[in-house]
Amino acid sequence: MKLPLPKVASSRLRTLLKIRTPRAVPKRGTRPNVGARIFFEDMRITVQPGLSVDLWHWLQDRGWREVTFRSDRRRYCELPSEGVAELLECAPEDRLAVLERCISRSREGALNQPPAPTGFKVNLPLPRAAASRLLGLLNIRTPRAIADRGPRPSVGARIFFEDVRMSVQAGMSNDLWRWLQAAGWREIRYRSDRRRYCEVPSECVAELIECAEEDRREVLDTCIARAREG
Repeated sequence: MKLPLPKVASSRLRTLLKIRTPRAVPKRGTRPNVGARIFFEDMRITVQPGLSVDLWHWLQDRGWREVTFRSDRRRYCELPSEGVAELLECAPEDRLAVLERCISRSREGALNQPPAPTGFKVNLPLPRAAASRLLGLLNIRTPRAIADRGPRPSVGARIFFEDVRMSVQAGMSNDLWRWLQAAGWREIRYRSDRRRYCEVPSECVAELIECAEEDRREVLDTCIARAREG
C-alpha cells in the first residue's frame, strides 16, 4: 500500500534525485521593506535600511526578486551583511563589481563549510558543546564580566546584552552606540561563543537606528521583548 510522503520528505527526495522543478521568475514588485529577503538563483540578501528605489530597480533588472513563498524550504547562500552594506553605499557604476564580489565570497563560504556528519554514531568523550550544555542545565555557568567599552562595531558585527543579541546594520551612529553601551550592550569578541541568544529581528534593529533619541528606550524594550518571544 502506497502512502503519501509528507511535504518535507518529498522535498528532500526531489533534491536528492535532482528532479526539482526550476521556479519561474516572479513578476517585478515594489521595493521590499527592511528585513525582507530577496533572492537570485541560490543567493539571498536580507534588506537593510538604505535600499533606494533606483537600486531595487537595478537589482530587478538582474533577476533579483523578493521572497514571497510562505514555506520556502530551498537552501540559499546568504550574502554577508557587510557586503550588502557596501552595495547600498557604493556608486552606481561600482554596483556590479560589488555584487559579484559579494556573491563570490558567499559561495566560497558555502563550499568551505564541513559536510554534514553521516554514518554510525561512535561513543566519544564529551565535546565542548556538550559540556557547555551540561553547565547550562546544572545552572553552574560562570557569569561573564561586562567587557570594557569599545569603538563602534562594523556592519555585520554582533552585539549583546544578557541573553539578547543583534546584528549591527548600516546607519548605526556613534551616538547610538554610546547610548547602547551605557545600557549595557557590548560587542561579541569571543572567538568561539557557544552561548545561546535570543536574536533581535532585523526590522526591529532598523527601527531602533531610525527612531528619535527620546524614543530609543521604548523601541529597545520592544526589540528585547520581540527577541525573547521569538
